[in-house]
Amino acid sequence: MGNNLVNFFMKQYYAKTTIFIINLIFSKIKNFKVFFILGNAAKKTAFVIFLILMHGTCFAQTITTLTSGNWSSSSTWAGGVVPGPNDIVTVNHAIILDVNLTIGTGEYTFNSNVTDDGSSRQLTAMTSGGVLIIANNSTTTFGGEAFLDNSVLTVTDGSTLITGTLTIDNGTSITINGTLEVNGNVTDNNNGKGGGFDVAGYVQINGNYNATVGNVQVDGSGVFQTTGTITTTGSSTVGDSTNNCTTGPCSSGSISCENNTSSISPSNQSLCADQSVAPLIFSSNSAISSYQWQKSTTNGGLGFTDIGEATSNTYSPGFIDGTTWYRIKYSKSENGCANLISPSVKVTIVSNSAPTFALGDIVQPTCVQPTGSVFLSGLPAGTWTLTRSPGDVVTGGSGTTMSIDGLVAGTYNFTVRVDDCESVPSANIEIVAPVSAIWDGTEWTNGPPTINKVLVFEGNYSENVDVEGCACEVKAGTVVIPNGKSITITNDMVVSGGSLIFKNNASLVQVNDAADNSGNITYNRAVTGIKAKDYVYWSTPVRGQKLADFSSTIKYLWNAKLNSWRVPGLLDMQICQGYTIRRDVAGNFTKTFTGIPNNGIKDISIGDKDSFNLIGNPYPSAIDADKFLLEDNNKLVLGGTIYFWTHITPITLRDELPAGTAGSGDLAYTSDDYASYNITGGVGVEKGTKAKSDNNVGEIRYKPTGKIAAGQAFFATSIASGKKAVFKNSMRVGADDTPLDNSQFFKIKSNSKTSNTIEKTRVWLNLTNTGGAFKQTLIGYITGATNEYDNVYDGISFDGNTYIDFYSTSKDKNFVIQGRALPFDDNDKVPLGYKTTIVGEFKIAIDETDGLLVNKIIYLEDKLLGKTQDLSLAPYTFTTEKGTYNDRFVLSYTNKTLVTDDFKDLNYGVLISNKNREIKINALVNYIDKVFVYDITGKQIFSKSKIDKNEFIMSNLESSNQVLIVKVLLQNNIVVTKKVLF
Repeated sequence: MGNNLVNFFMKQYYAKTTIFIINLIFSKIKNFKVFFILGNAAKKTAFVIFLILMHGTCFAQTITTLTSGNWSSSSTWAGGVVPGPNDIVTVNHAIILDVNLTIGTGEYTFNSNVTDDGSSRQLTAMTSGGVLIIANNSTTTFGGEAFLDNSVLTVTDGSTLITGTLTIDNGTSITINGTLEVNGNVTDNNNGKGGGFDVAGYVQINGNYNATVGNVQVDGSGVFQTTGTITTTGSSTVGDSTNNCTTGPCSSGSISCENNTSSISPSNQSLCADQSVAPLIFSSNSAISSYQWQKSTTNGGLGFTDIGEATSNTYSPGFIDGTTWYRIKYSKSENGCANLISPSVKVTIVSNSAPTFALGDIVQPTCVQPTGSVFLSGLPAGTWTLTRSPGDVVTGGSGTTMSIDGLVAGTYNFTVRVDDCESVPSANIEIVAPVSAIWDGTEWTNGPPTINKVLVFEGNYSENVDVEGCACEVKAGTVVIPNGKSITITNDMVVSGGSLIFKNNASLVQVNDAADNSGNITYNRAVTGIKAKDYVYWSTPVRGQKLADFSSTIKYLWNAKLNSWRVPGLLDMQICQGYTIRRDVAGNFTKTFTGIPNNGIKDISIGDKDSFNLIGNPYPSAIDADKFLLEDNNKLVLGGTIYFWTHITPITLRDELPAGTAGSGDLAYTSDDYASYNITGGVGVEKGTKAKSDNNVGEIRYKPTGKIAAGQAFFATSIASGKKAVFKNSMRVGADDTPLDNSQFFKIKSNSKTSNTIEKTRVWLNLTNTGGAFKQTLIGYITGATNEYDNVYDGISFDGNTYIDFYSTSKDKNFVIQGRALPFDDNDKVPLGYKTTIVGEFKIAIDETDGLLVNKIIYLEDKLLGKTQDLSLAPYTFTTEKGTYNDRFVLSYTNKTLVTDDFKDLNYGVLISNKNREIKINALVNYIDKVFVYDITGKQIFSKSKIDKNEFIMSNLESSNQVLIVKVLLQNNIVVTKKVLF
């Protein structure tokens, strides 16, 4: 507090003195003016000098540091006063230079380190008498320019001044007994005004020395070196310089050696206490005749002494006790230039011992994981940094173990650092890329192909086998994947030369969604038995396929928003988009796709809720329909059933068919329809089609069983608006060891993995007539389903058949596929319905069963006629009129309904008699609930409900001389049926 009080009074004194002087000069302005006009010139000059000296005397202060800190902080300085440019300043503590420094007429002495804060601080020493002294083995750093104008700079023995650049003006005097290092150019504008360098220590200029307006003057016995060129326009004297004067005369003998560069590697080292110094290697751009290594242990590298027998261009210091500087003194052989000095290098010793660690297991790249890894153990406790070479990749971490992942093929080593102490480099590890299997047109080199090898084709290939590999490149030759065969790769497919052709039913399967394909393939898709004027639904497995090149016939897209067809433009076929294309003539044909094979995640926008969407498989391989429907996104976007168009018979005139085989119209009944599939199963559209099994290799064309072939498009309904359907590689058949089969449009053999994980008990029923009408429906008891509507298990009838529809019903919905709950219940009943435009006789028959229903008796109840048929023994035959009948049939698994055509009069206590054109019903043991009367065709001609009596009489029925069927339902649910002649 005393110092602050004294400082306060001193400031008051300086202020009052200054005011007094100003008043003295200007109080009587007239007399002052007369003095200058009439007074002696010498007096005027003396008076002005007096004023200047008085000003300096009034404001100069002696200031010292109080503690370490920032230069601009008042708490750093005794008295709380930050030094000014004219003060006498002494630095006795470590100071961070956070401002640019200006020394006017002041005198600054640095007895402790003054360090640039990283913002390239500048020094300006100007005005007559400015002094800067670097002393007491301290180091001062200016990252920017040091500008000395008519000033004095002294660096004492053992001390160091480091600057970015240096500018010397107006007779500045520089004495270097310690070290001056300039990291850029020196500009000398002294121009013969005196001053210059007096060097007894060491000056290193890492740039050019430019004296373009005068001389260069360097005296003394020390070392003065530049890495660049000395340029002068006058006579200059430079002693012991390693550089050349480029312009103007130099003092005789002062600069006798041409421009020379030299270096020592490694440049600097930071070692732990128990590590030896790496060998030092000297190099020069000139021939050298002699070498002498020197070292110094003083701050800044002063006081170098020769090292014994170290007289070659390399030197191995071994273990040292503390931080040491090394350099080499050498002579050039071509002109005898001697005592040249190299730049020095510094070896810093820290107190810690070197950390250690151990290399563990090395994991090499594979097809699935394209990069390798290495496990490190025994790392130091606490935090550390790890450096990977090459590349000097630095990773921070903690803990004693670490796995280094993501290593591409190459050779690596590692070092670990704790604080300033770094371990010795580890042994090298080698990461090796997967082996390539190369086909030369005759055989494999490094074969046979496996999933962990890169496949390279350099010649023609058409082997009738499946192949697999990590990646694949076709470089030359014609590579053909035959009918029904496949190539499965994890990563990229590249066609850089030659050609790659896939025959019909062949497959390209890829696993990695991120694999980047390049080059075109040719993918053939054959369609057999197509009818004239028929349409096929297509989807492209490649990108870049022009629609016009694919087909010249009529083409349509489905507009989900307008619920109608439209004609597309003739640009590229869009990925995942379905196209319907007409074939004008009957027969077999092949369509060819040419482009880059599609791979990875693909999607397509879906129309508003409840719309129909024509989409397609985007890959050159089949996809698993179950995985497509159950994908997390798709099950929230799409209805759980997909529909495939099948036009299986040509349009044929009635008179061209064999007698008795046509329907009632001019044309035969055709079964053009949509085959359907969901998680419960598939429904076909042709009589007698059965699902393909491992033991049945016969052709199956029209019952989908869960695989969507390459090039196949299909309809799907939407259950949400503004969404997208998604396709992924994980859906591709063969991508996860599922059986590879791409043999038919819209269906391939079932996936045994799915069958093993989902319990299914199913029955397929066919509705047919002798004229060729056909419709199939499926009822399945399946894991996950309920007896309510389930999106992925229940499929609404698409009703694409012109003549008939056949379905199971639940509430207000008609299902071509209905999934029901497990466990299976013998007492379950499933209502069946149908719609027909054909009058006549039909049959309902079992097409196929699986699960618990294989050996189960399955009953069909005709509620209209009161009959129950064991379908396991024979189909049920009935007649019908045109119309929709949703309550006639019930499927069940126990027989609780009376099956008879003729009953005894008192059967179940019911008597049915016909007399005098009246039909009389008497119920002896229970009341009558309902009565129905049908003609022989099954047409209902009378019904009455809620009778609630034990006797009922019917008369005046619209019937004459024909057999009628009377059906009586009692209140105890007993059903009695009798034929009567009326």
